[in-house]
Amino acid sequence: MKRIIYTLISLLLINLSLQAETIKGQTKEYIKQQWIDMCKTINQQCPIPVDEYTTLYSVTFYNWTMTNVYHFKLDLSDLSRAEKDSLLLETKRYLKESIPSIYFKGNYNFNIAEMVAFMKELAIKFKYVLFDGNKKLIGLISFDYRDFQQASNSIIRKKNKQK
Repeated sequence: MKRIIYTLISLLLINLSLQAETIKGQTKEYIKQQWIDMCKTINQQCPIPVDEYTTLYSVTFYNWTMTNVYHFKLDLSDLSRAEKDSLLLETKRYLKESIPSIYFKGNYNFNIAEMVAFMKELAIKFKYVLFDGNKKLIGLISFDYRDFQQASNSIIRKKNKQK
């Protein structure tokens, strides 16, 4: 999963380097086409095993939303709705922490505030659609620049406490 997230965030970071004061016309269309092309490339490789239990089945980019469809090789039919919701919350927490962590491992020519501004201006969102081993919908997870910003701030606070 980290490998896929790394690919997604890398593309986002490359596109950020194209950012001007505001993103307009041709640049916005170029960025949009890059996202679409990346999805096509990933889809050619799907299904992609992420780990022992998780497989990425498809990705799409539409209306500035990157949608990732995952299947878990687990039968979750015995779980209650509350247990599934708890699983979704834990997965969202993991995803929120993972993407900013990848950013902080790199060395880029822009800071986290610029990254958040880029995501906000383009209204980029990430959506994860999760299915269990019976192909039953577990749920959806969505997040945007605000989630990225909150997670990034949390990482920065932790780093500052370690100093």
